[in-house]
Amino acid sequence: MMVRPCHLLEVGNRQSPEFQPLVRWLDEQPGLRSRQQVRRLTEGTPLAHLSEYPDLVVVWQNYSDEYSPEEIQTLLSSLPLARIVCVSGAWCAADGRSRSLWPPRFRVTIEQAQHRLQLEWQSLTGSTIPACPWTAAVDEIWRWSQEYATPVDLSGLRFVLQIPDRFLREAVQSELLSANAIHSEDAAASAHVVVIDVEPWTALLRERVLKVREQSPSAVLLGLSGWVTHDLLANWKACGIQGWLSKTAPETWPQRLLEATAS
Repeated sequence: MMVRPCHLLEVGNRQSPEFQPLVRWLDEQPGLRSRQQVRRLTEGTPLAHLSEYPDLVVVWQNYSDEYSPEEIQTLLSSLPLARIVCVSGAWCAADGRSRSLWPPRFRVTIEQAQHRLQLEWQSLTGSTIPACPWTAAVDEIWRWSQEYATPVDLSGLRFVLQIPDRFLREAVQSELLSANAIHSEDAAASAHVVVIDVEPWTALLRERVLKVREQSPSAVLLGLSGWVTHDLLANWKACGIQGWLSKTAPETWPQRLLEATAS
């Protein structure tokens, strides 16, 4: 199928290590005819001087308050027809609670960003996915992202969940069952995937993860956490954890599980 050419505008610094998987994903998308980059939305880089009107705008936000209210308003008022996604890094975790400069429709956490951009990209390139309105509230955005998520089939894969919180465990289990996976209460040795709640990361938990790794040498170990930093990722990897799920982004769980078992 021929993909309609689209124009991408990137705002900010895309060099942060946490952004690199998403940067690579964007770079691999077919049909991005032009890529324009500006560091700031100030008078020094007026949007009126862009060579192409962008279809998709990705704003890389490395820390809270990186962009002023005036810059955000300039972007939104100058590009009313573009799909705009502000990707917020780990150090922007308080945004949305202690500050709300970006309207809910545009800001997305780094954990949810690829899922959101996939929907935006599909709606731009001729699929039946409609655009999410700029004025959408948080619940409307969630329903949009859930309704048009790509179905994932995990048939035949056996999962063991080591998640003490009952409600969280049931939420993950529900996602697995909807993807036709097998949830096992048996020992981790029989599992294809073991999902472990790695929060808070302590010496005792580290020993438990190492024991699971020893008992299940062929299983994929995934951490479940609400907070991810580079040092935590390094510690998890050293213990044999091969990937992670975000507690705050359940809509991304099926795809992350599929990617983990396919690698």
